[in-house]
Amino acid sequence: MIDNILKIGGAIIGAVGSASIVIIGLSSWLGKVWASRIYENERKKHEVELKEFQNKLDIKLAEFNSELDRISHQNKLRFTILHEERMAIIKELYIKLVDMQDYLNIFVKDMMNGNMESKKKETLINYDFLCKSISDFMNYTNSNRIFFSEEVIFNIREIEAIIMIIMNMNRTIIEEEDWDGQDMDKWYKLMDIMTKKEIPEFRERLEKEFRDLLGITI
Repeated sequence: MIDNILKIGGAIIGAVGSASIVIIGLSSWLGKVWASRIYENERKKHEVELKEFQNKLDIKLAEFNSELDRISHQNKLRFTILHEERMAIIKELYIKLVDMQDYLNIFVKDMMNGNMESKKKETLINYDFLCKSISDFMNYTNSNRIFFSEEVIFNIREIEAIIMIIMNMNRTIIEEEDWDGQDMDKWYKLMDIMTKKEIPEFRERLEKEFRDLLGITI
């Protein structure tokens, strides 16, 4: 009787044990399947989100590059316009400088030939042209000083200082007819400095700056 009970109990335990092993194995398999499916779903979800984020990032990057190109183009355009404007201003300044130099040379010849003393009409006309050329030069440099380099501005100030002395002496000679009150040696020396040193050196400076703007090296 007891033996039968033990056999039945053993059979039951054995059956339950086998079932447990099957259940555990099945649970493990189902766990792996569900884990794999969850992982795959999450992976696909993250891939979709990542792709959407990448698309948004690409759009923003394209917009940024487009704005950067626009700003770069505007800056290049502004630089080109300012570059060309500065070239035009230096060119015009050079022309006014040459005009002033020419009339200074004519005026010196008149003085050396004694034409000023006789008040010839041609000499007075040349004096008027000289005054106008100096006025044009000084007004132009004052109006466009912002475009010039420090070296050019320094040259301009030197020329302006000498011009003011010369023109004060000229005014006394021409308008007040006072020859005796003037130091003519000083006048000739200043004219010589202006026409043979200051202006030629300034012309060379402007020529160099103009070539630099053109990108020409000599």
